[in-house]
Amino acid sequence: MDTPNSVDNTDLRTSVDQPSGNSSIADHISDDVKPLSNANAESVPFSQIDGITRTNVQPSDNVNADDNKSNLRHSRVSPIHGLNQVAFQAMLNHQIGSLGDDETIRFDRMQVNLGGGYNPTSGVFTCSVPGLYVFHVTAVNYSGKSFELHFMKNGQEFGRLYLGDEDNTRSDSASSTFIVELQVSDSVRIASNTNHDSGQVILPAYSFFNAFLLYPNSL
Repeated sequence: MDTPNSVDNTDLRTSVDQPSGNSSIADHISDDVKPLSNANAESVPFSQIDGITRTNVQPSDNVNADDNKSNLRHSRVSPIHGLNQVAFQAMLNHQIGSLGDDETIRFDRMQVNLGGGYNPTSGVFTCSVPGLYVFHVTAVNYSGKSFELHFMKNGQEFGRLYLGDEDNTRSDSASSTFIVELQVSDSVRIASNTNHDSGQVILPAYSFFNAFLLYPNSL
């Protein structure tokens, strides 16, 4: 039986031009794909990295492009947030007794008071940094009791929370969140209105008042 003729593998090899003389392979690579060394990297303004314009960067902040990439994450947080942090959280930690009309609810146990704007003795938050704020209340009632609370800014209502008596056998909870713009010295408090049952209605240790500065106004 005839056997196939052997094949010269050299005939199947792809011909590759080798660099001549003392030239290296790198000399034959297109300039379009050669990497830039740090020494030759173009100085790029930090405010223009990735095509993003950053107004909080000074013109003198022109540094090496590699340094810009490593520092890029810092430009995503405005310095104003670090200088004007405001947030608080307080818990109702005492029995109110019979709730009156337009009575300020004193959430008296401080858990967070960044910026010192909330007074647990008076139950009033006073703004020291102008901007847009988020206010939130969570309240729990005594079984079978109902009441309504108002979010008050400088004596004017801007939000409500109602907790009814649908189930007389157990306590219920309700939450409300509102956003409001405040100026320096504006005050915010949580107060009752005339729509409430008699006796103890708000359950301590399960009811909270908190807020934080969402966006400060431009200085």
